Amino acid sequence: MRRSTPLASWIALLTAASSLFAQGGGPTPVNVALARTIEQEATVTVVGDVEPLRRALVASKEEGAVIEFPFREGDAVKKGDVLARLETTVLEHELATAQAMLEARKQEYDELNNGTRSEVIAAAKARMEAAKAVASLAQSKLERTRKLKLSASVEELDEARAEADRAKQMVAEFEAAHEEATNGPRAEQVERAKAMVAAQESEIKRLESLIDRHVIKAPFDGYVTKEQTQVGEWVTRGGPVVEIIDLEEVDVRVPVPGRYIGKVKLGQQVHVSFDSIKDRLLEGTVRQIVPEADRKSRLFPVMVRMKNFRDGETPGLRAGMLARVDLPAGDVSEGVFVPKDALVLGEAVPMVFVVKPMPSQADGAPGGLTVAPAVIRLGATVGNLIEVRGDVKPGDRVVIEGNERLRPGQPVSVLEAPSKS
Repeated sequence: MRRSTPLASWIALLTAASSLFAQGGGPTPVNVALARTIEQEATVTVVGDVEPLRRALVASKEEGAVIEFPFREGDAVKKGDVLARLETTVLEHELATAQAMLEARKQEYDELNNGTRSEVIAAAKARMEAAKAVASLAQSKLERTRKLKLSASVEELDEARAEADRAKQMVAEFEAAHEEATNGPRAEQVERAKAMVAAQESEIKRLESLIDRHVIKAPFDGYVTKEQTQVGEWVTRGGPVVEIIDLEEVDVRVPVPGRYIGKVKLGQQVHVSFDSIKDRLLEGTVRQIVPEADRKSRLFPVMVRMKNFRDGETPGLRAGMLARVDLPAGDVSEGVFVPKDALVLGEAVPMVFVVKPMPSQADGAPGGLTVAPAVIRLGATVGNLIEVRGDVKPGDRVVIEGNERLRPGQPVSVLEAPSKS
């Protein structure tokens, strides 16, 4: 399959080529194959539309004001690209506060988990010893007062007794404090502090997730087809933001009459043509046959899957394009088939170059070989062969290698015997 030079330029090129050959430039070497007849199921051409593989109306998960909307209709996007971003200032402040609180919770937990510091235990012990000393003095005072009961008043005895009791209570309190410092925090205190750390971490994750939900991302590679919002607008939860379509592969939906639907099988390779694409031989695979006809038209929808191609920066096959699909019609007929490499595409119609003999020279010597373009219409495919309808007959030698540089009437030489494949 080759692309050709515009027809308007061939006359001048043919003149130049003929002049060059007359000056001894020599014929152009080519490889050829024989056109041959093959019994093939007849085809019927049905017209359909190109549909994207996937279409998504991307919606917002949260409500808010749009602060970023970077893409426009027709722009290509990659999976994960940010399609829009909503305002999250308040949430970000809450997140910063929650992160600071987490640090405080972690410090509390570390202090409890690591136990009481040695200097704290030493201080508790010192206070306990001091309290014991005070209690001993108070007790001694009480004993002296009791021995002097004849001279001591009742008030002095009661005061000494109360002072001794207060000293004992203080000793008990400081002994308990020393024991607590020595033993460290209770297990339930440590577990409670650990649970507070986990709860704060969960709160941070919740806020981070909520902020992320304010960022609308592309769910797959594709193209923007509709803008549903703009910067500064308010979108509601579930409100549309943008529509994108996936054109990595496309489906051609064609309506098939009931008399032909039984001949269409899943997995069949079919020829697909477009008025706007002349330089490619396109094929698709029958992917789906809907087993219910439209109630009004009585036609059965059939989906033909096609791999897309690039046309510069844009996809070659676009959603909504009109396509013609050749489907099997059931009747067996003979057709003329040539290798696909023989096709010359790029003009208003496809063609092949047929090798023909040149007229004998004036001295009677053989005239050699030349090529003539044969305008064709494409039909069914069988492996690497394709049916051609037009000015090609069984047994014609068609050029399969070297045709990209040929011009009508150009002298050629055949390198190999004609191939039958």
